Amino acid sequence: MVLLDAYAVLAVLLGEPAGAELRPHLAGGDATIHPLNLAEVIDRLTRLAGANPDDVEADVALLGISVADTNGDDLVDAGRLRARHYRRGTCDVSLADCVAAVHAVRRRLPLATSDRPLAEVVRREGGRVVALPDSRGRRP
Repeated sequence: MVLLDAYAVLAVLLGEPAGAELRPHLAGGDATIHPLNLAEVIDRLTRLAGANPDDVEADVALLGISVADTNGDDLVDAGRLRARHYRRGTCDVSLADCVAAVHAVRRRLPLATSDRPLAEVVRREGGRVVALPDSRGRRP
C-alpha cells in the first residue's frame, strides 16, 4: 500500500508524468489517500479547473484509490509535526502535508510525493518516500 499526497492524485487525474509512475499502484489496488488530502484535490480541481466536486470524488474512486481511515490523534499530531519542522523558505510544509506525513509514518506506508520539504520531513521522522517528479522533472 502507498499513501498518495494531493499532488500525486492530481498528477494521475491531469495526465502528468508522475501519474504514469503511479499506475502500477492503482492497477494493484494498493493506493490510498488521507481524507484531508482528498479534500485538497477536490478543492483545487473545483476552484481552478471548474470541475464538479462530486465528479472529482467519483474519479478518484474509479481510479481505485481508497480513502484512508484516520483518527483525531493524527490531526493533532500533525500540528506538533509542523511545529517541529516548519521553517519559512526552507521547509514550507502545510498542515495538510503534515497530516499525510503523520499518517504515512504511523502506518509505515510510503508516501508518494514530489514535494521536497514534505519528503524531507517524512524521512526525518523515519518514514519512506516514493519520490515523484515535479512539473520540472525534479525528484525530492
